[in-house]
Amino acid sequence: MDAPMNPSPNATGRHVIHDFAGLVAALQSDGAPLAVQPGKAELRILIDEPWLKTALWLHWDAQHALLHLLLPIGDPIPAERLSAIESLIARINHRLVMPGFGLDDTNAVAYFRLCLPREEGLTVEQVRTLLRTAIGTVRDALPLFVDVLQGGLSPQEAILRAR
Repeated sequence: MDAPMNPSPNATGRHVIHDFAGLVAALQSDGAPLAVQPGKAELRILIDEPWLKTALWLHWDAQHALLHLLLPIGDPIPAERLSAIESLIARINHRLVMPGFGLDDTNAVAYFRLCLPREEGLTVEQVRTLLRTAIGTVRDALPLFVDVLQGGLSPQEAILRAR
């Protein structure tokens, strides 16, 4: 069970997040627009950019000592494009340093997901890096999804076009 604690400095002077309340406090201090569900140890951060409007979801998983990040990408995928998006996701993940794209086939939604182990806590810098990496990776890959979904390109054509 996590002891209630806000971010506190460790021996190196870095602030360490030890529990969900500390995660919320750290993100609030950054000015992130949060929707917090404390009973579920979940929060959402509104992403309202010209290129993507969604909510980034974070879950402080006490049972597995993980921090889950999930960033849904756009609207549900039309059934006739699901297999093309599955292929695109496999091709994109193969090329990434930190792969994390996936497909919720029940709801036909593509997403980017990362998990961080947090047994000893996470530094505020680690959480910021996780958020920047996820958002940046989605931003960089989004044109490929658009080319396949709206442009009618095959996954192979979209990737070749992006090179």
